[in-house]
Amino acid sequence: MYEELIRALRHCAKRGVCNGCPRCGKRIKNCPTELYREAADAIEKLSKPRWVSVNERLPEDGVSVLCWYEYYHWSKEKVLPEYGIGYQYHGQWGGEAGTGRDCNVIAWMPLQEPPKEKTYARETD
Repeated sequence: MYEELIRALRHCAKRGVCNGCPRCGKRIKNCPTELYREAADAIEKLSKPRWVSVNERLPEDGVSVLCWYEYYHWSKEKVLPEYGIGYQYHGQWGGEAGTGRDCNVIAWMPLQEPPKEKTYARETD
């Protein structure tokens, strides 16, 4: 889907006017409008954070990420879902996601960038 959209956007950028759409093969008066709407929708979808299954891929070694995991809670004698900050090295999880008995990371997502605000150190006498 995205490849087709990219190809159509590049086609329109070269031509400046619709000279036969690579998606539909027709000259349509509002083709660029529809194309831009679809492109905006695709960019919005791609820019939203999403959970990545550990079966799909793992984060880079040593990079802290938000983890969704399950662990065995001994006092309740059952597996409970939880989330927290963790990291992995060669498939072994550490941090909050690596503690506890039978901890099993299911999915992860990148952490957002920290605030860009300036922080001022408190002056000491």
